[in-house]
Amino acid sequence: MRLTSLAFIFASVFASSVYSSSTVASVPNAAELTAQVESKVIAWRRDLHQHPELSNREFRTSKVIEKHLKSLGLEVQTGIAHTGVVAILKGGKPEPLIGLRADMDALPVTEVVDLPFASKATDTYRGQKVGVMHACGHDTHVAMLMGVAENLVKVKDRLAGDVMFIFQPAEEGAPEGEQGGAELMLKQGLFAKRKPEQVFGMHVTSSMPTGVIGLRSGSAMASEDSFTIKVMEPTNSWLAPLGWC
Repeated sequence: MRLTSLAFIFASVFASSVYSSSTVASVPNAAELTAQVESKVIAWRRDLHQHPELSNREFRTSKVIEKHLKSLGLEVQTGIAHTGVVAILKGGKPEPLIGLRADMDALPVTEVVDLPFASKATDTYRGQKVGVMHACGHDTHVAMLMGVAENLVKVKDRLAGDVMFIFQPAEEGAPEGEQGGAELMLKQGLFAKRKPEQVFGMHVTSSMPTGVIGLRSGSAMASEDSFTIKVMEPTNSWLAPLGWC
């Protein structure tokens, strides 16, 4: 998978909606910009893959993102929904504001592949020690968006609008008894000062060839909900005479 190709393809989709019509002819070559960050994106992805963190525990991941965004001269806000990171890139004109979002958390899965950057991380999940792995591609998403941020900073004067980079924790769901994810980011005022006209999310998939993206408005992938079943049994169980208890 060529991560940087995906990264800049995504940026190009975004850019098509906010580049000033008078500057479209001078938009830098996507392949050239991709080549400039390719090695960085690959290195970020492998580093994040080797150091995965569960939902609401993305402390190291948050620091990696923060450090990079600040190095680009962006306005950075941290600690949103515990570990979320948000940055604003000001373009050549103040409007519109477009959001680009990537999720950050890993899963309670033990990695068994033999790779130099394979995860050896462990943590506690539901009271048990478990392996932790970026089994859903969020390491890729973070690295891609970091690369997109770096490339868009290079052409910021040509952007007909501003960009909000949103790194969301706990996409897989907050631990039991905790709040987190996009819902908590919104509760804590993610869009309180400025609300993007559009927010683009992204997800890697093995169902499409490298270099190809799929776009649609509204729902695009499956989601899940959690529920609890409480089984109530009378004190004098009718099952007892039958030998079932």
